[in-house]
Amino acid sequence: MQLYRFEPESVAATYRTVGFQVVEMVDSVSPDLWDNKGLGGWDVRTLVAHIMRSFTGVTKYLAAGEGAQIELVGPISYYTTAFARIPSVAEIDRRAVEEAAALDDDVAGQFKTNYEAAVAAVEAASAEAPVKSPVGVVSLADYLPSRVVELVVHGEDLKAATGIKKTFDAAAVEVAAIMCGSTAAHRGIGVEAVLALTGRRPLPSGFDVLGFE
Repeated sequence: MQLYRFEPESVAATYRTVGFQVVEMVDSVSPDLWDNKGLGGWDVRTLVAHIMRSFTGVTKYLAAGEGAQIELVGPISYYTTAFARIPSVAEIDRRAVEEAAALDDDVAGQFKTNYEAAVAAVEAASAEAPVKSPVGVVSLADYLPSRVVELVVHGEDLKAATGIKKTFDAAAVEVAAIMCGSTAAHRGIGVEAVLALTGRRPLPSGFDVLGFE
């Protein structure tokens, strides 16, 4: 089921804009905050290492996808497939901790370098360039919306952990809202989301459009 597709140039620009906003946030993290609680059992350093995958994944998967045939059509098709095949939470935690350990002392510098590499890769590629993700090959235009969601959601996590003030680009928030709403509809829980958003009924305890338990 395909519920929505984004205009390619617009979503690429939104990815670039919100990515830079998170770069600015990471650059603002003071040295005394890196060991603070970040998200779940992660500290701020580990959270930032996880966020950086929104850049490194784009660069890596674009390079790996050269010449591949598209398998997943549409951002929601990719996103729901990704979460249906998601590794265990323990595996995600292990990977994030390893990536945090690999960061050097200039975390902000590494973060910005990876952002710049991802933006350069996006600008050099066509909207239909194949991206070879771990769950299947998807076009760049259909892959980037999920990265915008990650940057907005985990950017908010970073704000909560550090107290940094930042208002995310309205277009990025719109992409995240559309992606989450469409994912809820695709998973059969769209009515619950709509009723909560219109003030009719609170969300059930533990409600999560991504399917985490």
